[in-house]
Amino acid sequence: MIGCRIDSPAPRRLGLTLMELVVVLTILVALGGIVAALLPDFLTKAHDAVTVTNIAEVDKAIMGFLSTNLQYPDYFDSITNGTNMYSRAVFNPTGSYSSQYGNQATYNGQNVFSVTSLTASQSQSLMAGGIQHLMTMQDPPSNDGATFGCYLSAPFNPTTGAANSGSFQTVSSTSTPKVIMVNDPSYMQNVMHVPPPSDGNGGIQLYNTDYIYVVFGLGQYCSIVGNRAYGMFECPVSFGEHQYEQPQNSYARMLCAFRVYSDGDRCEFVGSAHPDPTGFGTAAMHTEEFYQTN
Repeated sequence: MIGCRIDSPAPRRLGLTLMELVVVLTILVALGGIVAALLPDFLTKAHDAVTVTNIAEVDKAIMGFLSTNLQYPDYFDSITNGTNMYSRAVFNPTGSYSSQYGNQATYNGQNVFSVTSLTASQSQSLMAGGIQHLMTMQDPPSNDGATFGCYLSAPFNPTTGAANSGSFQTVSSTSTPKVIMVNDPSYMQNVMHVPPPSDGNGGIQLYNTDYIYVVFGLGQYCSIVGNRAYGMFECPVSFGEHQYEQPQNSYARMLCAFRVYSDGDRCEFVGSAHPDPTGFGTAAMHTEEFYQTN
């Protein structure tokens, strides 16, 4: 009988060799360097795309609400604590981050926004538009952050639905709340592309005597939020590409601008925007930034 030799099987490899590991790590480091360099641009583009979409959806929802109810939603955020501008508003020149990014919220040499008390007739203008309550911001914010913790701990009683004392400012002919005003009407015309109103006779109304522009936040207690008829399932929140623009650090709700008349005529919604260190981050600005970012 002829003998035969049976070779034993080759030993199984249990891992990579040192050289293979070095090659893999080198490739990963190279890819990581490429991705890290591109990441800020990706964040900027994502922020721009989402913001432009949110602005369009908010504009459509508010105008749809007006068409159906013949008035605007109620319970907007006042972006004040009832006295001063909310300190965590990213456009607040004296706020928490003003020292980090500088006082950029200026236009024609003055601050874009300031706090003012409405007159009785201006309050009537808001009321005629259906805006009868403005949420008071908690200042400073709680541990929930600048956006989600900007109210009193429980603005409304969950059982009865009644409002807790001090949770909002009432708008009436005898109660003239503090609001955020746009200081220069040309800012609205040149940045927000809002044309000045006509007086009905072909003339233009005077800014200081006939109307002002005010700014509110579309917060979680606004009466349009959760209303499926207008597509406003949730309250939009913006996540900026900078650390100081994150919801934990600064107020990151959408801003809604209204023209308020000094003779008591119904206020007019003129558009929404994203809060920006320069004031309003408009759809046009974010669209331009999207296409300019590589």
